[in-house]
Amino acid sequence: MPPRSLGERRQFLPGAEALKALSCSPDGRYRVAETGDNHRLMLFDSQSQPWRELAHGEVLRAGLWSHDGKYVYFQDFSEGASQTIFRVRFSDRRTERIATLEQIPRADVRNYRLAALAPDDSVMVSLVLCRPLRHLCC
Repeated sequence: MPPRSLGERRQFLPGAEALKALSCSPDGRYRVAETGDNHRLMLFDSQSQPWRELAHGEVLRAGLWSHDGKYVYFQDFSEGASQTIFRVRFSDRRTERIATLEQIPRADVRNYRLAALAPDDSVMVSLVLCRPLRHLCC
């Protein structure tokens, strides 16, 4: 049965059923996604079709493309208290450490999350602060 509207039409990438958080490269050719267990970032080339491992760890999140399409940024929450943000160069799979929680000069930060990339590809994070509970008075 044909779809009733364009909004109902869905096209799935081969092998993507068990993947999540799909992100498209700036040129539209590549996709990066997290595996369901969050242990790997997978890369899909729309011309050659197979999924390939781009990075692995214990608890990976994000998969944000740099604006020039040369890097994919991600965070590994298994890195203990550091919660390290990495970037992997797409061309040769070289991984670089970009940021850790220890680099945030605030004592009240409990954790942080890679949120976005600025136009110059610097990382933007959201912070979770430790604040004492305050009692509300009526």
